[in-house]
Amino acid sequence: MIRRFTILLTFVVCSILFTSNGLVAEDQKSWSSNFELMSSHIKPTTKTEKDYCENLLKNILHELDTLNQCNNDNDCSLIDQKPFGETVPFPTSQVTSMKMRMEEYCERCDDKAFHQIKNQDLINKPVCVDKKCKVSTSLKK
Repeated sequence: MIRRFTILLTFVVCSILFTSNGLVAEDQKSWSSNFELMSSHIKPTTKTEKDYCENLLKNILHELDTLNQCNNDNDCSLIDQKPFGETVPFPTSQVTSMKMRMEEYCERCDDKAFHQIKNQDLINKPVCVDKKCKVSTSLKK
């Protein structure tokens, strides 16, 4: 049996803003719009457990969209958690609770088909743009 591996792109970038810090995704697709793709990787389980996992995923994605607010770069951090990716921008004050829920989803629900490959030539850092935490990406020098 051939197992299909899927690489989930964290965001689909509609346009790129060039800054002195590198590249910043400007108009990003919402996290919630990825629900169908991500929920297709919930491991086979009982209906009750699947419903729990779907609700957990919906809540995580919704909060990634709605709680992602900042006033300056210091308000933002990057979360590195499968299957959501290594550069999930989120307010520093809420990273611990979000990471715990993401870890629960990964361990309890995810089918582990997502494989993250880090690009060692890139530097990612959290930035606050238009009151939203985002990712600034640049090449290592």
